[in-house]
Amino acid sequence: MKKTIIDGEVFFSSPLSFNDIFDCMPVMTFDVTDNEYINGYVAIARKRRDPRTRSVIKKEAMNYIGTDIDPRSEAFFQKAKLRHNELIKKWGVYCLAERSDNLLMWSHYGASYSGVCLELESSCFEYLSKVKYQSDRPIIRWLENTTISESSIKGLFTKSDHWAYEEEWRAMASANFKSKIGPKLVKKIIFGPNCSDESVKKIIEIVKKSREKIDLARAVADDRKFEIKISDY
Repeated sequence: MKKTIIDGEVFFSSPLSFNDIFDCMPVMTFDVTDNEYINGYVAIARKRRDPRTRSVIKKEAMNYIGTDIDPRSEAFFQKAKLRHNELIKKWGVYCLAERSDNLLMWSHYGASYSGVCLELESSCFEYLSKVKYQSDRPIIRWLENTTISESSIKGLFTKSDHWAYEEEWRAMASANFKSKIGPKLVKKIIFGPNCSDESVKKIIEIVKKSREKIDLARAVADDRKFEIKISDY
């Protein structure tokens, strides 16, 4: 936390270390008819600016039917899956929550309300996007005519709706990468309702050393409702 406050340093974790076994693991399918395969093959060739005529490209696709290059073959599927997994290993994810008063986030990730919440400047991240939640796993279809990289991005930003309470946003970079974004990253520090006086004192000292204008606040349990109120410290 000290390095995040002073230097704006954040760590982009590999999705392989996440506690959700489905995270960043989309379903891959290549179930298409012969005609769909041929037309898809031609479409991909055109996207790659293949200068050959349609008839030549179409004939090439027909020759591949039933071979290991056919996307419906087990060999092709395993190769595509391997390439996807290799790309996933290269991606690093930094996870953020949309709201600072989220009860479950404080409970699960804020050391049972005894930790702190850092409010960050979102514009400091080069690539930041909101996570989409749905009941079914994201599907990567061969006929979507997207690159492996584009399909991987789709898988990285889709999670089960069981996790919707997190209201998560994700920043992306290389896996297991420490990035010093800069001292302007932290805008506010919110102390949890059960954050100890000792912890508060240490963090205030860190803020002073940073010489940055960082607001301080306290999360307080509402007297009547199941809510957390954020007030100035």
